[in-house]
Amino acid sequence: MLNFYAFPLECVCCIIILLISIWTILEWLLSGRGGKVYLSWRYINIVLYVFSLFLILKMTILGRTVGNREIELLPFYTINTISDNSEAVRMIVMNIILFFPLGLTMPIALGRVKNTRRKWLLCIIVGLGISLSVEIIQYYFCIGIAETDDVICNTFGTLLGVMPNILANYFGKQRKC
Repeated sequence: MLNFYAFPLECVCCIIILLISIWTILEWLLSGRGGKVYLSWRYINIVLYVFSLFLILKMTILGRTVGNREIELLPFYTINTISDNSEAVRMIVMNIILFFPLGLTMPIALGRVKNTRRKWLLCIIVGLGISLSVEIIQYYFCIGIAETDDVICNTFGTLLGVMPNILANYFGKQRKC
């Protein structure tokens, strides 16, 4: 697998925008339909959700070499170093992008739920839990710097991923009125 983090940031953003556009068109075409079409769309999102979990593990844990045990608990430390650190913006954006697909696919993978707000909140909490688990594993096994900023950015990425579902739900209700 190519090292996604090594791609130019502009290229990564273009790829993400293209993939979001494709997903949004498919969501618009398939989610409003009932029966087998919706079920197929849900299964596609389950597969994409599992793939995004694998991608998160691949980028954050698997294949990393053992180094020093490091931890950075100061929130927004990376943001505060932007003026001195040319890679800070890239790290922030990549951490957000890494968890975006998780938030995008999880609400549909979970299926139709009566209380959609709870489902959205659950998705964000799961994103937070996965991110926190990754940071704990990185710290425990000395395979990366455990950073509070990573948890914040990853959770924000999950939230941004859930947003299209929230907007689709809102505009779907507006259309029915």
